[in-house]
Amino acid sequence: MFEIFFSSGSPSPRTSRPVRRGRRTCLLLLLLGAWAALGCGPNTQNQLAEIRALQEAGQFDASISPLRRLLSRESQSPEANFRLGLALQQSGRPSLAVFPLQKAAASDAYSVQAGLLLASTLASSQSYQESIRAYDRVLESEPENIAALFGRGRSQLAIGRPAEALESSQQLLILRPDDQLAIVLQGSALLDLDRPEEAEAALVGVFERAAAANDPNDAARKCGALGLFYRSQDNHKGAGETFSRCIAEYPLNAQLRQHASDFFLARANNERAIGVWRTAVAAKPEDLALRAKLAEILASVGSRAKALEVLEESVELFDSPQAWRMLAGYQRSQGNLVAAREALEASLERSRTIAPSLQFTLADLLIEEGNYARAAEIADGLEELSYRAMIRGAILLRQNKPAEALEMLDTGLKLYPNNAGARYLAGQAALGAGDKERALAEFREAIRVSETETDAALRLAELHFQKGEYLNARQFANRHIAKRIYSEPDAHVVSARSSIILGDYEAAESTLNALRQNSPTQPTAYLEFAELERRKSGPEAALAVLREGGFDLAQLENEAVLRAVAQDMLSLDQGAAALELVTKAANANPELPTYHDLRGRLLLEAGQTGEAEREFSLALDRDSEFAPSLEARGTLALRAGDFAQARAQYDLAAQADPDNAQYVYLKAQTEYLQSNLQSAAELFGQALELDSAHVGAHNDLAWLMASAGRDLESALNHAAQAARLDPNADTLDTLGFVYLQLGDFKEAVGVFSKALEIRPNSPSIEFRLGRALSESGDQEAAREMLNKALETPNFPESEDARAELAKLQRS
Repeated sequence: MFEIFFSSGSPSPRTSRPVRRGRRTCLLLLLLGAWAALGCGPNTQNQLAEIRALQEAGQFDASISPLRRLLSRESQSPEANFRLGLALQQSGRPSLAVFPLQKAAASDAYSVQAGLLLASTLASSQSYQESIRAYDRVLESEPENIAALFGRGRSQLAIGRPAEALESSQQLLILRPDDQLAIVLQGSALLDLDRPEEAEAALVGVFERAAAANDPNDAARKCGALGLFYRSQDNHKGAGETFSRCIAEYPLNAQLRQHASDFFLARANNERAIGVWRTAVAAKPEDLALRAKLAEILASVGSRAKALEVLEESVELFDSPQAWRMLAGYQRSQGNLVAAREALEASLERSRTIAPSLQFTLADLLIEEGNYARAAEIADGLEELSYRAMIRGAILLRQNKPAEALEMLDTGLKLYPNNAGARYLAGQAALGAGDKERALAEFREAIRVSETETDAALRLAELHFQKGEYLNARQFANRHIAKRIYSEPDAHVVSARSSIILGDYEAAESTLNALRQNSPTQPTAYLEFAELERRKSGPEAALAVLREGGFDLAQLENEAVLRAVAQDMLSLDQGAAALELVTKAANANPELPTYHDLRGRLLLEAGQTGEAEREFSLALDRDSEFAPSLEARGTLALRAGDFAQARAQYDLAAQADPDNAQYVYLKAQTEYLQSNLQSAAELFGQALELDSAHVGAHNDLAWLMASAGRDLESALNHAAQAARLDPNADTLDTLGFVYLQLGDFKEAVGVFSKALEIRPNSPSIEFRLGRALSESGDQEAAREMLNKALETPNFPESEDARAELAKLQRS
């Protein structure tokens, strides 16, 4: 519960080689002829030396294969097992690391070193009970091991054993009376034991002693811990006063600054948060890292112009390579590629030596600008083969040759596997080549190496969202938001939409509030907030959100807002007012097709088909490949029963906008209406490949499959997903029908009943509910429901309803 206090990190086990005491033993065994049996041969030692060198260079992945080969011959080697566990843990495979670490920890030489790594690995995977046992074994060897005592205490807290955690903290405090982490552990345990006054007293006492000891850094850390304590207790007044006092007294302590800034940002007190960093810059104006952080905070709260001023001022004051690189990074994050490239070139001109990584970054910017020739020149001039291959791979990727790009990038990654940018490019290439699993793996590797250098977490969020894995999508989107401060709002949108689908409206609202606060003049947050309100409360609430933004609806950048406003007004029977609003925007932008298209749709809703057709023609006169108006023409043809013309127009729309699932879905519907069921099913599937959250495609494919009585489990998955994404009368009706076909009549009755609550007096739903009631044995309720359905004459299933009722009356 008190995890926030552990932000400064816990002691970690050392990974250096333990002192060797076995050379005399090996000599003796050699004389006895037993060298090979115990693995003391020179070949083994040479291999281990090479493996150590790889791991010391951070090449953990590369060390795994030689370790496995070595262990295939000498499975009991303590060091080899330890180093395999270390490599697996460091390369993001903690579950695989457990077994070799257990073997290593069983040896005397590695009982502590491997034991600590084993225990922390188990704790990180939330196997806290096993973690405690592993820490206990370390403490049997070294009763005063600080890392083991602290780690055990944290695990004890995690599984609700605060009394034992308090005992661990007291053992730590005997060894280190003023250790901040030990006191924090003690405070956490006391809080969980419902003894907050003692926890506060302990932390206040520690801070006062530190302040009196004339150690500003130590006092600042402990002052920050006290502020975090008040924050954890929702004592916002105490936390604010403490952080303000701490910052005034210790403005240069990095940890304290971060805690204070995080608190003020969380309380939406942006000016105080910015003030923390302005104070630090004023105290140490030559520290570029502080200036970079100030710019980051300003950008994170939407003050992008002020963030740019800070970075430009840094360039003016210092004219150093680092200052120019900071400016280049910011400009790139804002999509200002030329300005970013010029700033990076200025940095390189001022650098005595130019690292290959910076040349790679320059080449990457040139590629984004489309200057492939100059990027290739940089590649040719690099001695580092890995960067050369990665630049060439990036060029191939931008030239739309993903398979060739992936092959070239693989060449570079073999030489330099821990390059986040190259991993990200490989992920993009894999996506382009249609290999989503490889893309997922590459993006995961990219964020393992660094979460701040690329948009890999966002790509993972998007891929998981497409797969319908909304918890994972939200997790990666939130990681992107936390780590990529200057990013566009895409991650906020994925996070909020995932939360909405998961029914977690509070989380969605929090995410969108942050986005609206950061980008108060941009429509994205308002559009997403409106969708949230539409789901919660209906179109009136959504319309209020959209109007709150005060957007000029005649401006092209606000066209999406205008469409949403018009749709909500239609839902509220305000079609005439919506048409007036759109006509005003169309008159202000007569040459833009989108306004004619929107006006045509409103006229169509008003029954003015001829006028609507004229508007769609005007839109296509201005842009013959304007996909929405091509789709509208297809829909007009479909209404007129001209399937061939409808399909032709939908084909044109899909060609004009090949990534839009809606046009493929409409093609599928056209095939379905003509009873071309196989073609329809294939097209519904294609629509879902483009957009796995397409409600109509899930719903209609489920209905098609259930009607045919085939692959009903798959039909259930599609129907359940549609109902989860949008629980309306149609999706619930389909879900109930699938349950009916599966023979799960109790579930069918429940779902049909919910559908009927949303759409009362629907004879089709009443008929299917009647069938479900009959099959579940409630014949009286079934007769009542079927009679109610038949009060509506000539609905599509009326003959079936009469037959079902006659069957019931005969029984």
